Amino acid sequence: MPYGKLILPGMHYRYQQNGIPLEIDMRYEINTAGDVKQLIEMHTDVKFLPNQPMPIIRENKLGFYGVYVYRQQAYLDACINPSGGSTFTSAQFDYNRIHYDLQFQRLLLWLLGRQELRDNRCLWTHLSIPLNQSAPDAYSTLEQAWLSWYKWWQTRFPKL
Repeated sequence: MPYGKLILPGMHYRYQQNGIPLEIDMRYEINTAGDVKQLIEMHTDVKFLPNQPMPIIRENKLGFYGVYVYRQQAYLDACINPSGGSTFTSAQFDYNRIHYDLQFQRLLLWLLGRQELRDNRCLWTHLSIPLNQSAPDAYSTLEQAWLSWYKWWQTRFPKL
């Protein structure tokens, strides 16, 4: 099956913190290449134009994520991986898959036909808030929400 062809229906969440509405869309993607920018362009109304700044990729102790502004909304996007930190690019996703999936026990289960060699799933998370403040302040608000969101979902990642 080609990468990115199976995306299960997502969930939409709405929260309010200090009077700021936070919207979160999340999709369970199966057999993905882990390219979040491509997912954004395929499944949202966000379109990255040639003259528009690309998402800024940041890293923290939980992994990688992208932040950007589009039509007066600030966004944070990332893939929560089944193991390893969060990712934004396909290269980061591949690194996690090689580093965490290619273990002896998994190889043995793969040889026995009981498990895929690589676990190419991700919980793609798309957070947004209105840009009623500076972009750096909006990113900070999104990052605070992301920290707790990631911690909650990482421990509840669907089992195979």
